[in-house]
Amino acid sequence: MIFYLMFKTSKGIDILDDKYEDDLYRETLTIFSFFSIVRFLLNFHEENAKYSFFYNLYLLVLAILISVFLGIIFSLIIHKIGKLLKGKASYVEICSLYAYALIPIIIGDSFKFVLRGMYTSQMVDFDSFRLLSFWNAIVFSLLSLKILVLGLKKFNQYSYLKSAINSAILVLPVLWFWLYFVFN
Repeated sequence: MIFYLMFKTSKGIDILDDKYEDDLYRETLTIFSFFSIVRFLLNFHEENAKYSFFYNLYLLVLAILISVFLGIIFSLIIHKIGKLLKGKASYVEICSLYAYALIPIIIGDSFKFVLRGMYTSQMVDFDSFRLLSFWNAIVFSLLSLKILVLGLKKFNQYSYLKSAINSAILVLPVLWFWLYFVFN
């Protein structure tokens, strides 16, 4: 299903649409949790290893709880904006769509983890590492955006324009944040 969502998005969204809401909600919470675990590991540095196991475990559990909470809140915001635009999707559909749209980012972060290992072991130089990290972020972010926009179009039963407006509430702040740190 993940490859369908990334490469044949319409078919993947149809499969997502056929699932039961209870299954979708469980999968959503799992994806939000897995997203935070990957991000936690990606941002884990050697100086964090000096802390105790339980402290790092506490930080991981806290990261998971925050990620699930923010995922639910962002899904609610997308759902409410969709309702203002006369969308037909339920909250669980939007929540699961948002979670599944994070999967390309999870894959991209996993790839960045491998790239960092290659850079640390001096298999690639710094310029190559930065270039590969940049293109990794672009490609997987666009795949994620594609899933979100096409999913909002399908579930809310409206046009690409309304779907783009609906997803812009999350895309614009992330884009601003990303551009700010890339070009400063």
